Amino acid sequence: MWVACIPLISSTNHERRQPEAEQLMLSARKLCMSAYSKHGSIDDAETALLKAVESKMYTGRYYSVEAHLVRVDQNRARIYCYPITPGDGFTFMEFEWDSNESRIQWNPRRRR
Repeated sequence: MWVACIPLISSTNHERRQPEAEQLMLSARKLCMSAYSKHGSIDDAETALLKAVESKMYTGRYYSVEAHLVRVDQNRARIYCYPITPGDGFTFMEFEWDSNESRIQWNPRRRR
């Protein structure tokens, strides 16, 4: 008698790696918010992010946060995260300085 184990739920490698990118961006946002809250300066937040990324603080096994904070407008910014190995698309987190609200958008087919 043969028994076959067939998974009922399957996921792609991309779906399994998504949480890493999301955690990296959440941590980077926390750093930016902390730096911003000290002086109300977006430049301070960008400098803190740059230093952290250069020290590989936000480099995971599959994803890495980009060392550039994109200003959407005076109240919002974006942090981008790119895959280390080709194949997965990139993602970004857009957040608000005042409310700390954020949203994550995946672009699975687009690359850097």
